[in-house]
Amino acid sequence: MNVEEIKKRVEQADRKRIQARAEAAALVGQRLTDRAAAQEHLKQTDTDLAAAISGANELMNLAELASFVDSSVSKLTAASKVRTPRKPRKESGTPASGSNHQPGTRTAPGQDHGPS
Repeated sequence: MNVEEIKKRVEQADRKRIQARAEAAALVGQRLTDRAAAQEHLKQTDTDLAAAISGANELMNLAELASFVDSSVSKLTAASKVRTPRKPRKESGTPASGSNHQPGTRTAPGQDHGPS
């Protein structure tokens, strides 16, 4: 066996390992993508369920609804309390603690009068 044969064997083994690692990483990446999509779908389903329970609650009480859907009042109550995503709060215009804003001074948007 010569040096060139040894190099070819090593390269072939490395190619197989690289291919196996790439396939494993691709599979994990795909499963993460699938999981994120499923979580988003479940979040939307929970929001839709809460809205449906709220609408049904205008027509009947939860005990009656529970008897119709073969569920318990406690499960319906828990499902109806799913929080819908909130919009981010607007800044109040007051500086956060620790800011460099000095009372009585104004800073134009995009300018920072902090230490240089």
